[in-house]
Amino acid sequence: MKNTFSILALILMAFITGCGKKEAEKTAVETTKEMPSDKETAKKEVIALMDTFHNALKSKNGAGFKNLLDKDGLYCGTDPTEIYNRDTYAENMAEALNDPTLGTIAYTVDTREIRVDETATAATIMEQYKIALFSPEIPWRLVSHAVKKDGTWIIDFLSFTLVPTNAQQDKMNKAVL
Repeated sequence: MKNTFSILALILMAFITGCGKKEAEKTAVETTKEMPSDKETAKKEVIALMDTFHNALKSKNGAGFKNLLDKDGLYCGTDPTEIYNRDTYAENMAEALNDPTLGTIAYTVDTREIRVDETATAATIMEQYKIALFSPEIPWRLVSHAVKKDGTWIIDFLSFTLVPTNAQQDKMNKAVL
């Protein structure tokens, strides 16, 4: 009888403890749904960073452009030989942007995808747009990576590419042969 009572008591305790745990988990999930996540906030901050980046390019603001780049980052242009550190990249961009023969740089980012990591301190960004001044028919794709350092988002990787359609690619291959 004692053993039966002990077993029933253990089963009852396990049942009560298990139910309490489910309630605690349920409350945590509900709380998370009600509060904006760090990832959502991070995404908004990354959008602001990239908008600032594009505005610096459009306004030909070399200093503003450089301030958004991490000193230890890697930055790539459209040419296979264009692989730079921050200072060289910013210097080359400032020189190109300040060229008096360069017309207005106008474009609208048509596509933007952002993936924020679980810690909400790093993000991968993919953007696409057409810049009529340089390539009116072939879209540009900018793939970037940003990190939050000392409370501020900064770009530590950029890679500009031209992304022709498959049909355009075939024509381009034939044109350069």
